[in-house]
Amino acid sequence: MDEQNQTKIIRYGIIAIVAAILLGVGSGVINLILSQDDDQPSRIPFGQSEFPDLIIQNIDGPEIVAAGETATYTVDIVNLKCCRSGDFEVIVILNDGEIRRETLGSLLDDESTTFEFDVTFDEAGDYALLVLIESRSETNLDNNSGVMTITVTQ
Repeated sequence: MDEQNQTKIIRYGIIAIVAAILLGVGSGVINLILSQDDDQPSRIPFGQSEFPDLIIQNIDGPEIVAAGETATYTVDIVNLKCCRSGDFEVIVILNDGEIRRETLGSLLDDESTTFEFDVTFDEAGDYALLVLIESRSETNLDNNSGVMTITVTQ
């Protein structure tokens, strides 16, 4: 979002707050825009101090795979907090290389989704499978990753 749009959002937010004070509107009525998506902006109810918190709850799949086989992995992602998360990206990294990146739709509070992907292991060895979440609408980034160690046998 460019600076001009940010200024507009702040200006409209200030106008909405002043109007709420003058009209005596309750705090749950007004929404402030968090991020501007093409379809729907993420919003936080006026007076609310929490932000969405996406976490990787679980990574599931085989920990031991034979070389040349394809394994399916699933990642459970949950929004633990207050409001709609906005669209976010899931990034899958195997050892040092990104093998998949996908944008997923927003999650409401306490809503979850499952992301599934396949990995083909060509060579024997130990692999680190890292899954990351990139989101513009949250502030707690400490729980936006998960890792699994996979052993590939001959």
